[in-house]
Amino acid sequence: MKKLVFLFLIFALILSSVLQSKTLGRSSNSIESISRKPIDVFVVIPSYSTSKYGLLLETLEARYNTKIVDEKDISSLPLSKPGMCFITFGDKNLLRQQLEKGLVKFSVKDIPTNKDDVKQLRNEMEETALIHNPSIKLDWGDDEQYNSVLYGLRILPNGATDEIEGRSNLETPDLESITNWIEETYSDSLSDARSSSKLGTQASASWVLKGSCTNYSERSPYGKVSYGIQFYQLVNEGDNTYDYWAVAYTNYSTIPGWYLYNSGYQTYLAWIYNVPLSSAETLLDWDPTSTVSNVSYTVTIGQSPTLSWTYSIPAIIVYDHSDPTPSVNRTYWDVEYANSRDQAACTATFANKPGSEFRIPNGSSFGIQLLFTGGFAYSHWYGWDSTAYCTSTSGNYSVGP
Repeated sequence: MKKLVFLFLIFALILSSVLQSKTLGRSSNSIESISRKPIDVFVVIPSYSTSKYGLLLETLEARYNTKIVDEKDISSLPLSKPGMCFITFGDKNLLRQQLEKGLVKFSVKDIPTNKDDVKQLRNEMEETALIHNPSIKLDWGDDEQYNSVLYGLRILPNGATDEIEGRSNLETPDLESITNWIEETYSDSLSDARSSSKLGTQASASWVLKGSCTNYSERSPYGKVSYGIQFYQLVNEGDNTYDYWAVAYTNYSTIPGWYLYNSGYQTYLAWIYNVPLSSAETLLDWDPTSTVSNVSYTVTIGQSPTLSWTYSIPAIIVYDHSDPTPSVNRTYWDVEYANSRDQAACTATFANKPGSEFRIPNGSSFGIQLLFTGGFAYSHWYGWDSTAYCTSTSGNYSVGP
């Protein structure tokens, strides 16, 4: 009997050790099963707030070749090389000045969102919701405030830069968006264009990455929405009157409370808006352009050359309400999840990936307002609850020229 007890204790200790070795920071924002990737990441942190970044630093140090630098020692950063990533939660201008030498600048300027515009778009969303789901009531709640402190800069293979700017709650940083941006791999279809993306070197028309942005909003216990967007310009297109810009390789993600908090709330609906900031900007192309469902869908925008990517649309319905007429001039996709209750699109992270192209006067900056809203409803054993709780994330961005 004593031998059996002794063997049981040995087995329990071994099992406990194995389980601990497979777990990293059991928090709702932790990223588990991390395998280290050969990426050099430098994180600049203000000395007065080091203690706020425990979860972020824990994840980055476990996943990458990470070096932590106090903001007062920023001059110790190495000269930038292709493949390096730099992140700061402090003064982004200090980082940019330090890395400025030798970089090709692709700037993205974040402009405060106009609250009146957002209110007007929300009213339009409500009208649309009543058409498809007349019995549902929408609850917007209070807009949550986040610190606009995240800034990152990644050195591309050609020496140019891809910048990211977003919002982050310091206590629960958006690890998924940060790591997705760090680890982003380039599409084979764009390798040639990107490998020669220093301005003025292209022999023919090509799409060139000019910047990127992320943002998110979280409303417990209902769910979270986030977007990651890339901005491209068509160069050497031979048009002396207009420039062409694309909102491409998008990732509008809904993450329900069912997945985040085990709360029972699933994704019920989503709305995606791209609105030009200037009346001189014209919506030229967008995709999807019709109602789509249950398909592997390839988004294609532009004439020649085109930008394209593919994503899966399961048993949800994507309605296109985009309108290029001058009085409207915006893209708008309404995504209905009602038919996928208790399925992966409603219970886990799901990304919608539409795209759009705009024409602007030659030499102008491209300005765009992004608005992404998710609605989450409780899934009872008999069906959906009658109230959908909404949260939105938005931003106004000016890129280039």
